[in-house]
Amino acid sequence: MRIGSVNSYQNNYQISQTKQNEKETVKAGREVASGKKINSAGDNSSAMAVSQEMLKQLKALQQSTDNISEGTSVTNITDSSMSSIADNLQDIEGNSVRAMNGTLSDSDRTMIQQSINGSLDTINSVAQNAQYNEKSLLTGSAGNISIATADGQISISGSDMTADGLGLNGYSIKGGTANTDTLSGAYDKLATARSINGAQSNVLSSAYNGTQNAIQNTTASYSQQMDADMTKAISRYKQSAVMNSVQEAMQK
Repeated sequence: MRIGSVNSYQNNYQISQTKQNEKETVKAGREVASGKKINSAGDNSSAMAVSQEMLKQLKALQQSTDNISEGTSVTNITDSSMSSIADNLQDIEGNSVRAMNGTLSDSDRTMIQQSINGSLDTINSVAQNAQYNEKSLLTGSAGNISIATADGQISISGSDMTADGLGLNGYSIKGGTANTDTLSGAYDKLATARSINGAQSNVLSSAYNGTQNAIQNTTASYSQQMDADMTKAISRYKQSAVMNSVQEAMQK
């Protein structure tokens, strides 16, 4: 009876060891195949839960960078359009000064007025064509645009840079005089809008860099949590495979 009991114990022990080795072989094999040390909740349920939360954070951060990039595109379009409007304001100012020259005839001033009107039309065209995803950026119709980030909202201010918005609608040099105050007001309004746009562009840039750093840190933490040590995984796989062979041989 004792010999039978011992043999039965040894058989059960060997079977148990074989199952354990087989389980380790499968686990190590999954790690080698996937490159991940946690492939199911059964491997480590708490670590799996943490890793899933990290993935959610990464998706939110990545979407945040996409949103910020779109916001940056808005500020870039706005700045480029404002730069073109500034060039046309300079043309209007130059023509206004020219029109005040006493040597000019009425027909000369008529031609200058036509040139000024052309600049005003160009300002309106630039303002109307400054759009992003069908949102008009420089006609005052879109209002402020909110950019959703991981840390909250960033607002991009809308503005009206049309000739009317700049106070230049109907601007005339009739009689050889020009309203310099009107031009100064237009310059001031444009300069203020460009300054605000530049500041908001800087905020977006800072938010983008901060989000990229957060993505890198979260990715590193996720990798540390999930990535398998391939050298160790391969070694464990080989060792468990050898043990399986030994256990099988002992059971024969």
